[in-house]
Amino acid sequence: MDVKIEDLPESLQREFTYIYKRLHRINEEFKGQIEHLSRMEKADPMYKEKHLNQYPHPVEATLGRIRNTTGVEIALSIYNIHESLADMCSNHEKRPKAIPHSLSNVLPFDLSKYRDNIDK
Repeated sequence: MDVKIEDLPESLQREFTYIYKRLHRINEEFKGQIEHLSRMEKADPMYKEKHLNQYPHPVEATLGRIRNTTGVEIALSIYNIHESLADMCSNHEKRPKAIPHSLSNVLPFDLSKYRDNIDK
């Protein structure tokens, strides 16, 4: 199910927009990929249909080229939206409000500089 910005409460729309823009920032997996694919299409009009898997999706291209710290920032924003929505639902009252300490043990860097809600 796709989430649309208008489906979210106003308080979360700004963070959702931030996530969307960050995930759709890069359109090619390597510099010149789109230009190369355009040349191939000119040579063979059926190229795109035959080789659709070679055309990058912006999210895949972005995730493949960003730094781990940027990925963490995006993931934490997604997590915050999830938690905010869960808090708004009455059947999620017993959920923990902080990122589990076990998550910070698996990551190769300190999460505390990204968010204040890490359970220490």
